[in-house]
Order: sequence, then structure tokens, then C-alpha cells
Amino acid sequence: TTTNSQYNADALTLGSILVNGGSAVTISLWTYKSNSTQAVEMFFDARPEMGITSDQTVDNASANPNQWVQISKTFTPTSAGKIDIKVKFTNSNVNDVFYIDDFNVSQV
Repeated sequence: TTTNSQYNADALTLGSILVNGGSAVTISLWTYKSNSTQAVEMFFDARPEMGITSDQTVDNASANPNQWVQISKTFTPTSAGKIDIKVKFTNSNVNDVFYIDDFNVSQV
């Protein structure tokens, strides 16, 4: 719940995924925002032991408002492990609206 005009929410964990090393992983999420100053960010923290040396982020900040936009991130871990996928919402107005839907994961 947004309670002031400029709010950066704590991250919400969407879930954990188990991945194999050596092949590309793509995560995606459908997002909707009602204002151009908003953003929905999907991310996970660096996992150096899996060859992922920096935080991985993707957002819909540059997308037009009032339409569904799919955001996705592709990465290749060097070893198997667990990754916690999170989402964060940033707004500039208490009347802003966000939606997320259809979180997908694939590894090829």
C-alpha cells in the first residue's frame, strides 16, 4: 500500500528458481503501470559462486503507461544453484496503479 507521494517499496520476492550451469536462463514478467513516472523492476542479487558477479535487473521505466509490457532478462550461470527473483515498484503519486502477471522462466 502506498501511503505518500514518493515511495520506494521494499522488494517483494516472486519466488525461487533452480537453474543449471552452462546454459541460458530467461526470466520474464508482464507489467502494467498507470503513470510514466512509475517503474516495475524485476531483479535478483549477484551470485558470484554461480558466475553472476553483479545484480541482474530489468524494468519498464521507459515503457508507455496504460499498456501491458513484458520485461525479460537473460543470463547464463556457470554452475547450478538457487536464485530468488524479486520485484520492486516505484511511484510518484499515491493514485498510481501497478499490475504484474505471468512470471515465466525458461532454460535452454
